Amino acid sequence: MTPGQERALRELKRLEAIDQDVFEIVGTPEVNGPSLAAKISLRLGTMDSREGGLALMEREEFTLAIPPDFPFEYPSLKVSHDRFRGFPHVIWGRTLCLYQSKVEWNPADGLYGYFDRLRYWLGKAALNEMDPIERWLRLFGQVLSVHKWRLAACAYAAVGRVSRLSQYTRSGVCPSSAR
Repeated sequence: MTPGQERALRELKRLEAIDQDVFEIVGTPEVNGPSLAAKISLRLGTMDSREGGLALMEREEFTLAIPPDFPFEYPSLKVSHDRFRGFPHVIWGRTLCLYQSKVEWNPADGLYGYFDRLRYWLGKAALNEMDPIERWLRLFGQVLSVHKWRLAACAYAAVGRVSRLSQYTRSGVCPSSAR
């Protein structure tokens, strides 16, 4: 386990200590390949929802994968069911896309900021207020989602125009040659 993953584990335990009924670590987190995997159960309670919004249960369970370079690299979050499949910003039916690019992640916030972001994401999803997959979500150097293909727009910020589109990489960063 890396120092960053140890930090994440301490943060998870602090979150659980606040109110185990609301935030619970299910089982023991384990190193799985390079990541630390932790199953988290969150009591969401009754959330406002609208037609077409994500149908959330009062308690939802997630699997958090904490990368070795945490907090400089943000975690990923998956569900073990197919209820979210087809909903905007759910990749491969089970992985929640909380951040459109690395620019949105603040390492100083750690898991506290990450779970605030999850709460925001779930609230927007329940109200059906997520940007549709077919729409460009951000311009000029931000990650885009077009017809389920991830693209990155590399921009000339000074002149405010897109120079080209390149296939989205895991990092979400444009190749330096495109700038």
